[in-house]
Amino acid sequence: MNLKIISIAIVTSAMLVACSNDEEANSESPDKLSATDKSEQDDHPNSSGLVERNDDMTEANGSPNLGNGETEDQLDLKIGDTGIIETTIATFAVTIYEARIEKSIEDEEPDRENFVLVDVSLENLSDSEIDIRDSLDVLELTGDLEGSGGPDFSHLSDVIETMEGTLDPGETVKGNLLFEADEFETYYIRVREGLVAASASKNQTIWTFIEKKME
Repeated sequence: MNLKIISIAIVTSAMLVACSNDEEANSESPDKLSATDKSEQDDHPNSSGLVERNDDMTEANGSPNLGNGETEDQLDLKIGDTGIIETTIATFAVTIYEARIEKSIEDEEPDRENFVLVDVSLENLSDSEIDIRDSLDVLELTGDLEGSGGPDFSHLSDVIETMEGTLDPGETVKGNLLFEADEFETYYIRVREGLVAASASKNQTIWTFIEKKME
């Protein structure tokens, strides 16, 4: 008889322990679900296709939403005009004073039909220093606004002094850019189209000139 009572007590005790464990698991599950729901909400894109993380807006592919700049496009500049260029890094002014077509410079000849030698100045309009080479590298020369352009080659030339170093806010530097181009009736120096398309440059700036005015 005593053995039967002891067995019943053991079974009852085991059932009480199991119930206690179930109650503890159930009391923890709401917190775990809340954490999961929060994670899903953080990663859920809103109606604009952007994802909110730590109050920062990013595109769905992880790239920053660069937004719009404050500088308008300048599409009809001529030789002698100053253009303002705003990038994600800096804002600066470029003035083109002269552009000349050269078949060769000293003993150096172009890989294409002509050199285009450009006299320019660069002014830092930002609140911090800018890199001269990086700023001027945003420019390209083309004979077709619907086509691609070519970069400045002055840093690869032995006869043109490279414009390099840094500019403090408000400082200006003058020098030369060197492009190569085939024969065109009209030439354009502009901000590289790829930079504008990617919003790395906030505005487009284009200088237009014809060959007879460069001779």
